[in-house]
Amino acid sequence: MKNPLGILILGAVAAAASFLLVARLGSPNPPSTSHAHPADPSGATTATPNSHRHAADDADLHWLATEFQLDAAAFERVRTLHADYRPRCDELCRRIDDHNRRLNQALLGAHQMTPELLQLIEEGASVRAACHTALARHLLQVAECMPSEQGRRYLQLMLPATGITGASHPISEFTHAKPRE
Repeated sequence: MKNPLGILILGAVAAAASFLLVARLGSPNPPSTSHAHPADPSGATTATPNSHRHAADDADLHWLATEFQLDAAAFERVRTLHADYRPRCDELCRRIDDHNRRLNQALLGAHQMTPELLQLIEEGASVRAACHTALARHLLQVAECMPSEQGRRYLQLMLPATGITGASHPISEFTHAKPRE
């Protein structure tokens, strides 16, 4: 897609369809205090803590229908899938944000690794795994509403934008250099 407006719209669709990115990239807040959601398949993320945009916007869904050649019945299934997924996403995002706050507080008060810290870290991995599982299921369900070639293209765009497939791994970018302010 070479059209800048199309890229912007694709970014909106990616944000609406993905609902997840585990780390807040480029944020002045510590990464463990919140999580972010992709704004576009290039990996740019929203920076608003504890909030994100869902696929409730008909303009995004209509663009999705056009871009991926959905007929009226498929479009209605996608709309229903998005509406059904929203409460689950809200709950998982709330749990991730809550966990990140608790872990950040615990780490700031610690002087060494403890069994309690280890348990908190493992709890975070568990809630993120639940989020990745729910999101992967949702994306696959949406892709299934499309002709197979379009569904594959949809997944090729959405999976990297969500971080599920490891396209985003902020820990690998860690250094002991002075953090951005």
